[in-house]
Amino acid sequence: MDKLSIAFLSGKGGTGKTFISTNFANSVPNASYIDTDVEEPNGSIFFPTENKTTENVSVKIPQFDREKCTGCRACVDFCKYNALIFIKRPFLVPEVCHSCEGCYHVCNYGAIKLVDKKVGEVEKSLCRGHEIISGKMKVGEMSGTPVIKCAKETSTKDLIAIDCPPGSSCLVLEAIHDVDYCVLVVESTLFGFHNFKMVYNICKKLNKPIGIVINKYDGENSLIKDFAAKYNVKILDIFPFDRDIAEKTSAGNLISNNPLYASRFKIMYKKILHQLHLGEQNE
Repeated sequence: MDKLSIAFLSGKGGTGKTFISTNFANSVPNASYIDTDVEEPNGSIFFPTENKTTENVSVKIPQFDREKCTGCRACVDFCKYNALIFIKRPFLVPEVCHSCEGCYHVCNYGAIKLVDKKVGEVEKSLCRGHEIISGKMKVGEMSGTPVIKCAKETSTKDLIAIDCPPGSSCLVLEAIHDVDYCVLVVESTLFGFHNFKMVYNICKKLNKPIGIVINKYDGENSLIKDFAAKYNVKILDIFPFDRDIAEKTSAGNLISNNPLYASRFKIMYKKILHQLHLGEQNE
């Protein structure tokens, strides 16, 4: 395996997905951390970065030549997303357009050309040998999937830690569809367990190897542990509900800067490698 991509998911916001993924990336040498929570990326604040570059992310949308358009409606009839409306001639509703380019290909009169529309940007910087990559969706856009795709393609490292959007939306599917392993970060509450099962089922349907990190564990609720035992899912680590960890994280600090915590994330990485039968190959 030339590259290893590990996705960090949570069924809901606030479980500590970014806490786990940033510290993981910080603990493993020469890794890429990719924040694909494109609506509100914040993972980069934990890294003192340098050499930042920004790349615009654009998609193609149709632009009409009114002189060539005959009003045949072929483009309008083709568009199943209803992004084209017809009032004597076609009009585009750009917020609904999925950039499939189908209208361009069905036009027999050369009345449509494709033009760039910016939908977001990808920021890339360096931090102690790591790549820190963040996808940012432009405010008002309907979909951030092109931004996530571009962010993932930007990485040049052999180990990629992908901080996914929370929940189980299309953005999550774009983030994980081609990854090698999924880490499900779950808090030990009834609500957290309910949402955890949704992303667990998505990962199972995609045939992804899965590991669990229980975060903010109070030592009482055994729902996650019982689930893991019943379905033979590996628990990679358990982090307690700890004030010291919360204070360091809320101050923008990575606990893995402490060698004792860094060793835990390195052990987590080794567990993932062994689960994938890679042994020492990528260590």
